[in-house]
Amino acid sequence: MSLSFGSLEIWQVIIPWTVAYATAAMVVWVKWQRGLLQFFLVAYECIFHAGGLFVAAYEKLCVGCEVFLIPFPHFNTGLMLLLPLELIDEYARQPENVVSYTLFGDKVLDNNTQKPIVYRELFKKLPVKMVMMSEEMMAAMEDVLKSQLDENSEMKINMWATATKFLSRTSNRIIIEEPLCRNHEYMDVTVHYAVNIFSLAVYIRFIPAFLRPQIADPLGKKTTTRDGYIAAKNAIRVIKERMRMLEELEKRGSSPIYRTAIKVAHKDPNAQLDYTPRGRGDSFVRESLRANPIREVGFERTIMSKDGITLFNGLHVLRGATLAVPLKAIQHDAKNYPDGFNPKRALQDRTRPKITTIFPDFLSSGLGRPACSGRWFASNLQKVALGHLIMDYNFERVEERPPGMRKVTLVEPCGRARIILRKRKVG
Repeated sequence: MSLSFGSLEIWQVIIPWTVAYATAAMVVWVKWQRGLLQFFLVAYECIFHAGGLFVAAYEKLCVGCEVFLIPFPHFNTGLMLLLPLELIDEYARQPENVVSYTLFGDKVLDNNTQKPIVYRELFKKLPVKMVMMSEEMMAAMEDVLKSQLDENSEMKINMWATATKFLSRTSNRIIIEEPLCRNHEYMDVTVHYAVNIFSLAVYIRFIPAFLRPQIADPLGKKTTTRDGYIAAKNAIRVIKERMRMLEELEKRGSSPIYRTAIKVAHKDPNAQLDYTPRGRGDSFVRESLRANPIREVGFERTIMSKDGITLFNGLHVLRGATLAVPLKAIQHDAKNYPDGFNPKRALQDRTRPKITTIFPDFLSSGLGRPACSGRWFASNLQKVALGHLIMDYNFERVEERPPGMRKVTLVEPCGRARIILRKRKVG
């Protein structure tokens, strides 16, 4: 069996989008029949009603173990191939020269940040950083939340906007330490950059490649340049001071204290440990991530091999095609996760999966080599925050989860909704 809809590489470079779309309109699309008009109707659904569209696509995927073609303006080709659950594991195990992560830029996996910082500092040395994380979380919550309490010891807050403040401060205590992690201007700009860069990336990919230098580049540079300038203004003086301290230490490198410090740093007995306590907290957070993913679709990859790829069911996909997975639909499928939201699900599973355990039907952190190497740090950060909030505050129950703010296929949690917290009385 072979899947072919022309040379995507030629479409990307030579043929205008309109001609490419007219050619692609010969395909039978999700929810509708064949035709150019139907193509644009589905493309409209993808932009403004992505949730329902991907559920419909997933339902068709479940009928047979095949990929499904869907118009997806995020990609240069305007087309995407959705994979069924049965093919995800094989897809994830493909080498980089066959199925590439370069859809989002070169050196995403191999760079001077991923391995030396994320893997070593936020994974291997996580156990020794947990006390620091907890202390900073308590201080951050005190600063962020206390000022919002009224005379009845209540507050009405947007949880997303509030949580990003104390989560950012706590994570930066581990990454950059004091005093920057408590610099309000620096923290605000790093949160702004982190939240908006993903949305900006989504919107920019709707713009044809030949128009991006005129439209997308100035838009992106305006935002990132502003954030970079403010961050640099605050960080450079700290970096210079730390470099001066290192130079002084190097001059005194023969000092027994200095040699001992270096030896301890390199031979830390805790460096190989993994802080992974299990229990109800783990199970609850994992189920929350399962039920509330922030993406409709994920795990996007481009076929790089000149011969394409042939999957175990005989399906052949040509070079240049973009494949992806309907992440949210898979994690919401009752066949994969029966009985709705179940905070004890992981405890009832004989394999006892942790938050960081990844499967083809649990893709919040990816799968295979490109899986998020910071997920151990992020999961413990979530549990520390949740633990302190539950100990110090009562939450007013809401009848249903507030809807998120949709940005095409991204869903920002809570949207503009507010929840009520009450300070617990001591004694």
